[in-house]
Amino acid sequence: PPSTAPNALRHWTTNQKARLRRSEVGEKLIKTAKRQMNRWSKKYESLPEEDRALMTEEQFLWAMEAVNSRAFKGNYGGGTLNKLQSLTFPILAAIAGLIFL
Repeated sequence: PPSTAPNALRHWTTNQKARLRRSEVGEKLIKTAKRQMNRWSKKYESLPEEDRALMTEEQFLWAMEAVNSRAFKGNYGGGTLNKLQSLTFPILAAIAGLIFL
């Protein structure tokens, strides 16, 4: 499917990222994006094999991008519910991505 956040750093070209590397803040942004991609890949790899069989890693990354582009970080009083949502929403978004493919 088309990207839900086409301007996200993970879609930038090498030349575009090179411009960021010219500054300390830009380099920090690139490192943060790389850590995020590593975390997302690890989440995909941690899924049971039967769940990974339902989607490619790229489809999972698409779903994570969709969720992340609409997420707000903060304590909104959900307590345990917030903890459950941290895994539930990415998996549900991945499944939704599969339905719309």
